[in-house]
Amino acid sequence: SYGYNAELNYKKEWSAHRSLFINEALFYTQVDDPILFQTVGGGKIAMANASGALQSMGSDTYIQLQLGGWELYAGYTYTDARRKYLSANSFMPLTPRHRMAYVVVKELGEKWRIGLEGSYMGSQYRYDNTKTPGYFFAAGMIQYKAGSHIILVLNGENLLDYRMSKIESLYNGSITNPMFKPLWAPSDRRVINLSIRWTLELHLIM
Repeated sequence: SYGYNAELNYKKEWSAHRSLFINEALFYTQVDDPILFQTVGGGKIAMANASGALQSMGSDTYIQLQLGGWELYAGYTYTDARRKYLSANSFMPLTPRHRMAYVVVKELGEKWRIGLEGSYMGSQYRYDNTKTPGYFFAAGMIQYKAGSHIILVLNGENLLDYRMSKIESLYNGSITNPMFKPLWAPSDRRVINLSIRWTLELHLIM
């Protein structure tokens, strides 16, 4: 196997709390004659080398922006992954071409901090060569400093409640003999949790 990677960075600072950072990366990877798992007689699994290469190339863009009490982190990844040993439908399963993500954080005084996280997962190929829909994922956070030693964090995951089970069944067969499908989207509903962080200070007298 072999690969190449090239990066370009740009950074601009206007003041102590106002700055911009951009990273652009290009990548290429190839694995010659990768190992494949194949089902043989009696339900056994055998390993064999493919007759061609596994190839992946693309770009990754990362942006970090700070403006006063605001912080923004954003990224986009383009990936073209193919199984060159196949003459048709060579796209790598469960590997989206387009992925985007962002995080926005805001300081509200000395006690409060809020954040919003989101991402987009582009369409993917299933193992039967059908395509999944693209989807958005969102999460949020509220942080409160109750004192010098206690921090409360309210966190919510999958706020849009997007689940694979809304599009298709998670398994084939029956309840007593299921055959589970590979996951390409979240399987859990919205998840809300509250955490408490308590910092202890120890003073040692020598």
